[in-house]
Amino acid sequence: MDSHLIKNNTKSKIFSTLILFTKDKTIYTVTVAELTRKIGINRSTFYLYFTDISDAISQMEKLLIENIINVLKRTRTLHSDDAIELDMYKAITYSIDNNSDAFIALLGTNGDQQFANRLKQSIAPFIGPNGITKTTKNSDIPEDFAEDFIINSIFSIVLFWINHNAEMPYEKVAKIIYKTRRLSPLEIAGVN
Repeated sequence: MDSHLIKNNTKSKIFSTLILFTKDKTIYTVTVAELTRKIGINRSTFYLYFTDISDAISQMEKLLIENIINVLKRTRTLHSDDAIELDMYKAITYSIDNNSDAFIALLGTNGDQQFANRLKQSIAPFIGPNGITKTTKNSDIPEDFAEDFIINSIFSIVLFWINHNAEMPYEKVAKIIYKTRRLSPLEIAGVN
């Protein structure tokens, strides 16, 4: 977990250890006893910060989502409409890259399967009607369909990146996302 994101050392250790456990088991099957034993803290110390494992997971996810949203808000206010889209993709991939262990753990097979949905819902306002999705007179695709397609395709690229090619620089992933927004699926596949 990015040290800039978590200032409290004990909370950081708890989050980092939860992430480590996802290599061997699903995140919600981790117990407070095994977590505190692995860290070397008392259970009472854990309960100073969290009510249970679900609360710890929820707080970690909330921090990750808030970080992306804050970066997106700053990006949105710094640029005009013409420059904003690529910068938004860079902001998303930058935030994920800086906390890659947490995102890999939470979005992986042993993570929280609902986290991706909460993350998608959180960034939708930046991509939807008030964000970068623009409907045109040439399209008869309803805006909500287009928004859902764009958000899901972004996440497909991000998931592939963190699960199969995590060493790729976040800027390159952002450019891939940006380019896929300008090509049809057939063009991406190389079919004319």
